[in-house]
Amino acid sequence: MPGLSVIICSHNPRRDYLRRVLDALRDQSLSKDLWELLLVDNASHKRLAEEWDLSWHAHARHVREDRLGLSFARVRGYHESTGDIIVYVDDDNVLDSNYLRFAQQALAEDTSLGACGGRVTGEYEAQPPEWFGRTTVSLACCDLGSEAKYFSWIGLQPSQRDVPWGAPSGAGIVLRREAYQLYIDAIAVDPIRQGLGRRGRDLASGEDNDIVYTLMSNGYRAAYIPQLVTSHLIPSRRISPRYLASLGYAANRTFYFVLHLHGIADEQPVPRWTVPGRKLNAFWRRRAWRSWPHYIGWRQACGQLDGRADVYRIRRDVAHRWSGTSNLHSSVLLELTSPPTLKGHDPNN
Repeated sequence: MPGLSVIICSHNPRRDYLRRVLDALRDQSLSKDLWELLLVDNASHKRLAEEWDLSWHAHARHVREDRLGLSFARVRGYHESTGDIIVYVDDDNVLDSNYLRFAQQALAEDTSLGACGGRVTGEYEAQPPEWFGRTTVSLACCDLGSEAKYFSWIGLQPSQRDVPWGAPSGAGIVLRREAYQLYIDAIAVDPIRQGLGRRGRDLASGEDNDIVYTLMSNGYRAAYIPQLVTSHLIPSRRISPRYLASLGYAANRTFYFVLHLHGIADEQPVPRWTVPGRKLNAFWRRRAWRSWPHYIGWRQACGQLDGRADVYRIRRDVAHRWSGTSNLHSSVLLELTSPPTLKGHDPNN
């Protein structure tokens, strides 16, 4: 039985992109006898099983998940897979030919690792505008250099933890199955956390951080392994000001929830009625009218403010609905967690 599972979660993929993703997997240096391939069709309009031939791989199969949402697709892929190592590949991630071999090696050599990722470079369909580099929207791209980096909360209380900037994103993330099971169990009864990932046109993107932070909270380390190289295919629409502003807003809104959930948020939740005034203040403070980077930065700040209001509402609702009960899930933890201290920096700056 293959010891490694590659899971592609896809919703209405671009044909040319998915073709390159599959071609890169076909060319992996790791023997196909050692890994399986699952193509999870997440409610695509045209069933992928009818359009994509996976017969080139003896251990490949199609899986259909009709509940729209990245979290649902990933969980379905997890339950359908058999490998002790799981590699999630988006339908626009082209893996280096040695990716799976290095992924297997990294987790075999270090049993403390629960998750790892590597260098993700953007391959742009169109040349990004000159101001693009002045934004803080990463599009999942990451290059921390040629040395491995490790992230750990082992032995630390929540108030002592730093945000692990540079920890793996979802692009090509490598997970130890027994560690990832902790996250699977945690979200199984928590619809709020199930909604942190992408869902159709919803650009929410807190799921990747939630996965890594959950593993780190349970005694596993995460790592940046530079030999794990991925090319992220980025269409022209994703470098438009409108898309970047929407992504920055949605990412920061869910990121605040994840930070608070894991006890490392630096800002307190706020009542919803205070948010319009705070957004107006941020508009002037960030000079949102000056340029696209300024405007996108303001939308990121708005996302964080709405995230703070979301958590405030959840905490208020918990106080009303769950008083005196021991049946706790993440929403209750949001209510009971003491105000945390963040030692990192503001992602909006």
